[in-house]
Amino acid sequence: MKPSRSNNDVELKPVPACIKMISLIDLFTNLLTTGELLNDMKTHYSELLKETNVIGNFVQCNLWKSKVFNYDDKTVFPLILFFDDYEVGNALGSCAGKNKLEAVYVSFTSLPPHITSKLNNIFSFALFYSSDRKLFGNNMFSKLIEELQYLQDNGILLLNETVYFKVCLISGDNIGVHGIFGFTESFSCTYSCRFCRVDKNRMHTMTTQDDDLMRSIDSYNHDVLVNNVTETRIKENCIWHNLSGFHVVDNFTVDIMHDLLEGVCNYDISGLLRAIIFDLKLFSIDTLNSRIQMFNYTEIESSNRPPIIAVDRLKSGLKMSPSEML
Repeated sequence: MKPSRSNNDVELKPVPACIKMISLIDLFTNLLTTGELLNDMKTHYSELLKETNVIGNFVQCNLWKSKVFNYDDKTVFPLILFFDDYEVGNALGSCAGKNKLEAVYVSFTSLPPHITSKLNNIFSFALFYSSDRKLFGNNMFSKLIEELQYLQDNGILLLNETVYFKVCLISGDNIGVHGIFGFTESFSCTYSCRFCRVDKNRMHTMTTQDDDLMRSIDSYNHDVLVNNVTETRIKENCIWHNLSGFHVVDNFTVDIMHDLLEGVCNYDISGLLRAIIFDLKLFSIDTLNSRIQMFNYTEIESSNRPPIIAVDRLKSGLKMSPSEML
């Protein structure tokens, strides 16, 4: 409801909320009907399965094999979902956030490497206002889950063959993924990890994984029944469990852009450069900036070359785009 003022009287008027969803059934049918891309995917998928000594793609992992063991000789391709939000208005204005949108994208992991990251092979799946998800919760994803379940169970008829599609991973930035999975979105709480039950004090000193603290399906179900956010960090049972074969504790995926290029690399490389330049004095900051300017970048790299680094930036933290940091 939205308040509306008229003659000093306040009237509540209903405001429609909606989610715009692009049918993957129609999209994949139109995209793969010609057969060229479909054949490329099938060929690359077969080549990946022949490599037994190297894991370079998700389809070579045991988790994927466990997801498709009951498909027999059917053609089934893995899908990765990506969730993120963005501001379409003035992010610095007084009404920043009013037009904030959240989006779900989908991509194939079995595409040949040379076309995997092309934008025309990353597909929009759904779009909605962030404020609507705050109002209606993760039920916003119900229709998306229904369509994904259909693709898993029924597939699409392509060139006289039924092709199936199954979600293997759901990725995104930490806050977004924690939100859509039903975890709390605070990273200062006692148990801030969706993968394990390590408390924040021990997390600061751990250098090796403690398998006993990893979340499992049994421990997750127990925590849901406990219904204590402070102890478990779980606000609600993950709605994506309605998609058969998917469970949040198996969803070991992090986003390199948010976690590394915009995160760890910022303070790690700042610290390394401070030590090398000011403590060890192996070279000067002027030498570093000269090399940044004169380096022989490729055509693609040239548009993302790192900016000149000021001394104060080394002390307060580097500010670069993910591409510049890479």
